[in-house]
Amino acid sequence: MKFALVKCAGWLVGLMILGGCQFNAPTDDRPASPVALPPSSPSPKASSSPTLTRKVETQLESLLSDALEVSPLEVICPEIETVKVGDRIECRGTAAAQTFPIEVGFTSEAGAFTWKTKDLLILSKLEKFIQATVKERSEVDVTADCGDKIRIAKLGDTFECKVSDAQGRSRSAKVVVKDSQGQVDVTL
Repeated sequence: MKFALVKCAGWLVGLMILGGCQFNAPTDDRPASPVALPPSSPSPKASSSPTLTRKVETQLESLLSDALEVSPLEVICPEIETVKVGDRIECRGTAAAQTFPIEVGFTSEAGAFTWKTKDLLILSKLEKFIQATVKERSEVDVTADCGDKIRIAKLGDTFECKVSDAQGRSRSAKVVVKDSQGQVDVTL
């Protein structure tokens, strides 16, 4: 069997591989547990103190490690002692020798926040999407390999994923990044 030509809608693929999430804060100090990279996830309620920066960094490291399935992961944020609702900062995450921005927006003066990454693709989600799309369109089981677990990708970047069937035949799937939020077009 041959692989069918597959062109995926950018918005659909973007939902599948988006590396960033926005997290809504819970009302107490319990750590949040995200479910398979949802469109929004909770962050902790933190007190306004000199350790607010460390609390934000620690919670982001935990949430991102779970969501990206990558460790070690390090987050560095600018020093903050107090915040107001609506204040925003940009932190930097580093995982798998790649650094990416994390936008943090505070939703309370106590330090609860939302966050999202930019320019970050979760490649395991892209691989699963390619496999499911080929199966749906051409009824062929394939494996897809896009490289490491994550990839820093900016608008207009292109790269290839290797797609192989059970008989060992392989093709390249061309991936074009459509925006900083993880939307891509895939052509096989």
